[in-house]
Amino acid sequence: MPTTKQRRETARRRLERQIQRRQEAAAARKRRNLVMAAGLGVVVVIAAVVLVVTQVGGNDSTTAAPTSTPTGIYVDDGGTGTARPLPATALPPGGPYTQRGGERYDVVAGTSKVFGSGPLHRFTVELEAGVTDDGAAFAAAVERTLADPRSWGHGGAASFQRIGSGVPDFRVTLTSSLTVRKLCGYDLPYETSCYNGDLARVVINDARWVRGAVAYQGDLARYRLYVINHEVGHALGNGHVQCPRNGALAPLMMQQTLGVTTPGIGTCKPNPYPYP
Repeated sequence: MPTTKQRRETARRRLERQIQRRQEAAAARKRRNLVMAAGLGVVVVIAAVVLVVTQVGGNDSTTAAPTSTPTGIYVDDGGTGTARPLPATALPPGGPYTQRGGERYDVVAGTSKVFGSGPLHRFTVELEAGVTDDGAAFAAAVERTLADPRSWGHGGAASFQRIGSGVPDFRVTLTSSLTVRKLCGYDLPYETSCYNGDLARVVINDARWVRGAVAYQGDLARYRLYVINHEVGHALGNGHVQCPRNGALAPLMMQQTLGVTTPGIGTCKPNPYPYP
C-alpha cells in the first residue's frame, strides 16, 4: 500500500495538473476573445465602408468608398522598371495643373442660345484666378456637353443657357485642386470635383480636367464630358448611384472618378452621359 508520503505526493501532482489545465483553459478563452474582438473590428470597418458607399449627395470627395480594381494604366514602380497598375482612385500621370489659385472667380465672357426645350436653367462659366487653362475653351466644352441630346436636356427634360451677367441658377467653375478641398472637403484624400449647393457652384477640379481618371483609360475628352454632366446632375438635384450589375454601362451619377466597381455587384463600363 502507498505510504502517507506517497499519497500526499500523488495528491500534490494531481492538484498541479488541475491548476495547469485551468490556466490553459483561461489562456484559450483569452485568445478566443481577442479573435472575436478583432473580427468585430473588421465587421465595424466593413459596415462603415458600406455606410459611406450608400450615402447620397453632391460631394464627390466624401461620399464614395474607393475601389482598387486593377486597371489598364500602369506606372513604373519607383524606378525599378517593374510596372504596376494604377489604383482606380489615383490621379493619372499627365500635364501640369493648377494646385493653388486665388479663390476669386472670374466669369468667362460670352453667352449662348437656349438649347433644349424643358425647364430653363441659366448658368455662368467661371475660372478661379490663377488657373491657367483657356477659359474660352472650357466654356465651349461646357456648352457642348449640356447641348448634347444625351445630356440632361434629353427628350425635353430641361433646357440650358449660358449667361455672362446676372444671377445664374448655377455656376460651372474650373478650380485649383487646393481650393477644391476647401469647397468640397477632403474626407477621402483623392482629387475630386463636387457641387457646392450653398454657393450654387459646380466645382470642376483642374487636376482632373488636365489628367482625367483611371477608369477612362486616357480618354480625356470623354472624362470631361462625364465630370461636367455628373456635377451638373448634382446641381439639378440628382444623388449618387452604384454600378447596377457587372458589365453594364455605369450610371452617370456613379462616382466614376473614383472607379467603376461596386463591391459585391461588379464592374461597370465608363459612361459620360445620363441618357447614353
